[in-house]
Amino acid sequence: MIENQLRSRGVKDPPVLRPMKEVLREMFLPEGMAAFIYEDSQMPSGEVQTISQPFTDFLLHPFT
Repeated sequence: MIENQLRSRGVKDPPVLRPMKEVLREMFLPEGMAAFIYEDSQMPSGEVQTISQPFTDFLLHPFT
């Protein structure tokens, strides 16, 4: 995910990449979604909200 979805789009700052690498997306997804966990798309959280795709998170919350 880091290489294919973030670095390839120009995201290179360690303060941005570190949490994307350290925080496991599976902690926020309902059971049965493991096969899709690192796809470049939003995911259901099992609640009302969704988990944004990784690059969208970067665009909405830039650290640079």
